[in-house]
Amino acid sequence: TRADFPALVRLSEGSPVGFSYADCQKTQLGDLRFADENGNLLASEVDTYNPNGESLVWVKVPSLSAGTTKITAYYGWALAPSVDATNVWSNGYVGVWHLGESAAPMAEASGAGNVFSAAGTGIGFAATGAVGGAVDFSSAGTNAKLTSTDPSESSTGYDGFADITVEAWTYQTEYKSSGTAYILAKRQGNTSDASYTLYLNSGNNAGKGIFSISTKGTSAPDAIVGSGANVLPTLNDWCHQAYVRDASDTKKAYAFIDGTQKYASGTLTSTDSIYNGTAVLTLGNGHSGGSLFNGLIDELRISNVARSADWIKASHDTVADSANFATFSRVRSNRSEERRVG
Repeated sequence: TRADFPALVRLSEGSPVGFSYADCQKTQLGDLRFADENGNLLASEVDTYNPNGESLVWVKVPSLSAGTTKITAYYGWALAPSVDATNVWSNGYVGVWHLGESAAPMAEASGAGNVFSAAGTGIGFAATGAVGGAVDFSSAGTNAKLTSTDPSESSTGYDGFADITVEAWTYQTEYKSSGTAYILAKRQGNTSDASYTLYLNSGNNAGKGIFSISTKGTSAPDAIVGSGANVLPTLNDWCHQAYVRDASDTKKAYAFIDGTQKYASGTLTSTDSIYNGTAVLTLGNGHSGGSLFNGLIDELRISNVARSADWIKASHDTVADSANFATFSRVRSNRSEERRVG
């Protein structure tokens, strides 16, 4: 069972349950609401609205269990009660970026308020992503990157906690033989104000994912998540990467590729909290440039909890295996539909 899990719902014309955009009474799916089996309203966020195709909606499912969880979608009521979209991401998420905008800034969905603004040239926006749009770094300049806009972290907190999970969907186009490819970095310098970095290795370990954590703010890592022989993200296809540091579980750490655990560490060197620094988040490159990620990045998430293997698998499956993750059936009329998830 996974509590308060963000599940992805796909809606399109001509679906088996007869969903029709014409039945909606507000634009942008403004009257679409979801409820659990007891009729309780669920938090939801429209990720992508496409009246000529498939629309994508994130729904916070109170309890996700295989074969038993049921939620119902309602639409066609102009006076539908309001819902807090940011509440979809209340369960341990400290940063969620869908990265689907057509230009910077790139909004943060959990309510933390920290956005990514563009730096450098050649970054492509609104590319076809794993979920809606994505950011494309494949034609960007060597030093191009996206950086967050709150260096003081006065209203956010992306470090300073012991447990962490970092997830991202990536579409990488090469395994570098030299130099590294950074997906995410939170540090000011190589030896100062360093909290963590997520990058793909080179040389003999070309393409293999590594999440490096510092508890002291220096370059010497106190936890390395990944770098094992099997932590190799898919090339030229969308791939879900997840890295977990669990300080309470005998100081262990884990790496997952497409929902499958590929790496489990032994005892780490420290259970201390991740360094609480003031560095901005850097996406698609290292903090100082020169380590560009060649490909697309979508659905970046940071949590201050250690996600379970079941949670990570479900996070992959709700996007990449939707046919088996959930089934649809019609209830009442063509203005509501039932979705079984899990």
